[in-house]
Amino acid sequence: MFDYDVIYLGSGHACWHGGRILQAAGKKVAFVDGDLTGGTCTNYGCNAKILLDSPFELIDGIERYKNLCVDTVPKVDWKALMNYKREVLKDYPIGLEKIFEGLGMDYFKVRGKIVDAHTVQAGDKKITAEYIVIGTGERAKHQEIPGNEYVHDSRQFLDLEDFPKRIVLIGAGVISMEFASMAAKMCDEVFVIQYNDRPLGAYPKKYVDRVVKKLSDDGVKFCFNESAVKIEKVGEIFKVTLKGGAAFYGSEAAYLVNFVTFIINCKITGEQLDKMIFAFPNQTYELCMLLIPMMSGQKLM
Repeated sequence: MFDYDVIYLGSGHACWHGGRILQAAGKKVAFVDGDLTGGTCTNYGCNAKILLDSPFELIDGIERYKNLCVDTVPKVDWKALMNYKREVLKDYPIGLEKIFEGLGMDYFKVRGKIVDAHTVQAGDKKITAEYIVIGTGERAKHQEIPGNEYVHDSRQFLDLEDFPKRIVLIGAGVISMEFASMAAKMCDEVFVIQYNDRPLGAYPKKYVDRVVKKLSDDGVKFCFNESAVKIEKVGEIFKVTLKGGAAFYGSEAAYLVNFVTFIINCKITGEQLDKMIFAFPNQTYELCMLLIPMMSGQKLM
């Protein structure tokens, strides 16, 4: 007899949306998470980015009418914007915890450790479940280069106290391009380093080229087919040296915006893994449709 039908390691969107569906289907669910309730998207990622990025989108629209019917384009007060973001987001974890409690879903605000295929160590308590869902999300993929300790990630970018005058972005995926569009309005210099010959590889080239041109016109400098090999502090600024020998300088260390899935370090056999499931972003529905028949003994198609 297990304590729960499903234990989620993590409390982000894929976990708590899935948990609500399973709870409504009559399953007993628990969450284990030592970070802020709601995970990255709620507290450090999607919501923070939307709140901070919105004024820049507005300014982009206004700039199209400059010298036509608009005389002055507004500027962003970053400190005021950051205070607004923090004020909006601060109550989200509390609200989610109340939702969990109201739905009868247990929540352990500690870092979980997998003991075996059915057991999780949640602080000083061991809890068991038929299934364990690893929904710990993703983390920044740090490169093994000298000066790696100076590199920041997207969570830190979206919580900057002051916007730097110069910034270097390593990687040219969606998040990096969004950051570059914001930095172009705030910085004196913006550099984007990409290991291959184009950004946004999953999107049609003709549209990507338009985005690159727009950002380039806004002053963003792209460096394709390159990678950072060393980062060092030179006085009060940071020097980012590239494989080809060129160097860029930033007011703060580089920002890394490539991501890899975060997998918990645990020793589990292949047979035990049959009872574990890895949840990735945007997989809430698919995951629940998988778990419900598994727990009711039905065969999967």
